[in-house]
Amino acid sequence: YLEQDEAGTLDVVASVETGKEVSCLDLGVVGEGDAKSLFLAVGYWDESCQLLSLDPTYLLSRGSSYHVKARPTTISLVEMV
Repeated sequence: YLEQDEAGTLDVVASVETGKEVSCLDLGVVGEGDAKSLFLAVGYWDESCQLLSLDPTYLLSRGSSYHVKARPTTISLVEMV
């Protein structure tokens, strides 16, 4: 997981080994007044998807995992109000 600091430098903040080959990622829309997204959606070639936390307290901890009917090639986080 990389973050860009105020000077524009990319810093490696954390990493996680999922044991699966990643097919797609999405951070979702960063809300007005927010510095970053709270979740990362990950699609895997084994026909599954998972949410990872981007909260600094639980950075890259695994959230819900979902089996899907086909290999995901795109994934999108959508806020439903």
